[in-house]
Amino acid sequence: YLEAHIEQGPVLESLGLPLGVVPAILGQTRAWVRFVGHAGHAGTQPMDLRRDALVAAAELVTTVERVGNALPGLRATVGALTVLPGGTNVVPGEARLSIDVRHASDAVRAEAVDEIYAVARGLA
Repeated sequence: YLEAHIEQGPVLESLGLPLGVVPAILGQTRAWVRFVGHAGHAGTQPMDLRRDALVAAAELVTTVERVGNALPGLRATVGALTVLPGGTNVVPGEARLSIDVRHASDAVRAEAVDEIYAVARGLA
């Protein structure tokens, strides 16, 4: 049977093609990661005494991007990031982020997720 969809990405348009055939449906892993540090006043807390949760989250965001670019067909995204307490003059005590990893091969996807989780554990 045929199931028609409008493309949600830019591939067909960028190639100037009116129609495409999907060769596979990507398996997906979604996860939430939470880093807990120690909130403090940005002006009085020395850099060497900080436990900034956002720094760990930022490193994981770059890891997700690096892993996502490592293999053809792999997609890896951080779509949401929440920083608490969220004050402009407060060292973040907590950071939560979403991770979405997709690939047509479950084995490839699982390996990518394992790599991301290993980095997250190391940062924690």
